[in-house]
Amino acid sequence: ARLALADGKRALARGQLGDARTKLLLALKLSPGYAEALLALSAVETRAGQPAAAIKAAREALAAEPDRVETLTSLASLLWAEPDRKAKEEALALSDRAAALRPDEPALLRVAAERYAEWGDAPRALERLDRYLSTASPRESAEMALLREALARQVRGSGEAAGGGEAGGIPEELASEAVDRWRKAQVLVESGDFESF
Repeated sequence: ARLALADGKRALARGQLGDARTKLLLALKLSPGYAEALLALSAVETRAGQPAAAIKAAREALAAEPDRVETLTSLASLLWAEPDRKAKEEALALSDRAAALRPDEPALLRVAAERYAEWGDAPRALERLDRYLSTASPRESAEMALLREALARQVRGSGEAAGGGEAGGIPEELASEAVDRWRKAQVLVESGDFESF
């Protein structure tokens, strides 16, 4: 199985996706649940433009090794690229899990912060970003300064609106039906599916 995996990875590196898939499927036939082969197969399917097959392989790899950070981050990235709300919510949870399992890699917190910011959850984004910045270099801190400032403004604005006596303490913008539609439209635009425009 290891030899088939090595052959599959070499074929993937050469861009021979069909050959890579064949070798990786052989590795999995010889050793079902082989997480390394499943991750490589997920990479093949991603490059082949088959996101459903890539996600399936990454999920199988995660089932085989639930605490493997590489698998968590790979599946989170695949799910984040999907235009589905539940997929994005799962991606956020997987990003958090990866950051918790590997606290010595602050870049995982940065990814989680950026995803929460894009999702529109400023408080969670800011909390993760502040944890990242606590160990960041001056250059990294400078790179994230604008995002941190924008998130802090949003959190302050939400707090002021919540204290301003609006119904249920929810800011009017967040309570609007238009916000969900706008977020969905943003996701569809990012997916590059021109029929959805």
